[in-house]
Amino acid sequence: MNAKDELIEKLKEIGDIPIKCGHVYYVNEENQNCIISLQCDYTERELLKFFLELDFEYDNNDNEYIEPYNYELDGTIWLIDNTWINRTNHTIVGDVWVHIIGPKIPEELIKKKK
Repeated sequence: MNAKDELIEKLKEIGDIPIKCGHVYYVNEENQNCIISLQCDYTERELLKFFLELDFEYDNNDNEYIEPYNYELDGTIWLIDNTWINRTNHTIVGDVWVHIIGPKIPEELIKKKK
C-alpha cells in the first residue's frame, strides 16, 4: 500500500475536506521511528513536500506483505472543519484511517506569527 495514496483516498471518501495540519508516524525499513509533519498555515510548497514524503510503500497488515517494506504507519490529520482523521490499528478492520470529530491541535503545529 502507498501511504500517500491511502491518505488521499480517505480524504476523497469524506468529501475532500481541506487539511489544516497533521503528523504521520512510521517505522522505516531500518527500524527507525520517523515523523512527517505539516504545520498549520502551510504553504503550497509545504503541502507538496508533505505528500512527497508520504509517497512510499508499506505493509498495511492486510496480508499483502511486500518485501522489504514493513513500515508501521499511524498519525492524525486535522481538517479545517475541526474534525480529524486518525490512523491506528483497529482489531476488527485492521489498520485504517478513521474520520473523527475533534482534538486540540498541538502547539508545535501552530506557526508563530511574525
